[in-house]
Amino acid sequence: MKVAAGINSAVLKNIKASVVTLGVLDGVHLAHQKIIKKIIQKAKELKLKSVVLTFETHPKNTTHKKAPPILTTARKKIELIEKLGVDILVFVKFDRKFAALSAKNFIENILVEKLKVREIIIGHDYGFGRGKQGDGALLKKEGEIFGFKTQVISPLKMAGKRISSTGIRKAIQKGNVETAKKYLGRYYSVIGRVESGKKLGRTFGFPTANLNCFNEVVPKEGVYAVRILMDNKWYNGACSVTSPTFDRPGKPTLSPEVFIFDFKKSIYRKVMELFFIKKIRGSRKFSGVPALVKQIKNDIVKIKRALKKVPQ
Repeated sequence: MKVAAGINSAVLKNIKASVVTLGVLDGVHLAHQKIIKKIIQKAKELKLKSVVLTFETHPKNTTHKKAPPILTTARKKIELIEKLGVDILVFVKFDRKFAALSAKNFIENILVEKLKVREIIIGHDYGFGRGKQGDGALLKKEGEIFGFKTQVISPLKMAGKRISSTGIRKAIQKGNVETAKKYLGRYYSVIGRVESGKKLGRTFGFPTANLNCFNEVVPKEGVYAVRILMDNKWYNGACSVTSPTFDRPGKPTLSPEVFIFDFKKSIYRKVMELFFIKKIRGSRKFSGVPALVKQIKNDIVKIKRALKKVPQ
């Protein structure tokens, strides 16, 4: 897969014709995957390039005062989309100039002129152009003029609920990581860098790595069974998302602390990806170290039992 940094990237100069989908694609969940697989299939049938156009940051960072926290970093989005088999992934910077582009100009200047679109496949609720004035109906109308087809895909539902980035975000924020897995088609993960903490865990036998996450959505406070990917190696571990224990007064921040099983190396400043397998319990306060250590040992037993069910 080739990645184009911007619509004027040299990667796009040799495109003769393409099948396109576009959107924020935060999470690259099952509904996104359904559409992406359709453009890949159609592109192969027509012997064209499959193209996904997405954004470096959430558009609401530009159009609104506050954007929703992200599920996937750009790095993770690239990884997930590449695995699906897309030919070209285009990252567009959603700045004020881009936000001001009218829907018709977007179609003519980007879809037709830059991407040479022959067919576009979008979700049922996709809007584009200034003020989201463009939709599937406009694409179908303009397609008759510029010679491309439009497919609008119905929402994908599971147990009667529509799969959406918003719904997944809410599930994770409630600690429902298993629900998030169903909608994502994979375990939810965060990527971050190990930073220096208070080093309290090592004083009672459970040294933890404090993770500064690049993702903005971190599961609710509690203890989770996790798998860790670091330096292309997999590890098992326990993760406490800022449980307000006896030694942590004030309002906690949502920052994971990871205890990696059977691991003693220094990993300060290392980047790791943390996969949330199962929530073991919510956060609790403890009267002292003995009570905390006893609970940690009980948690680890449950976590190891849960991780046995996960393919290694």
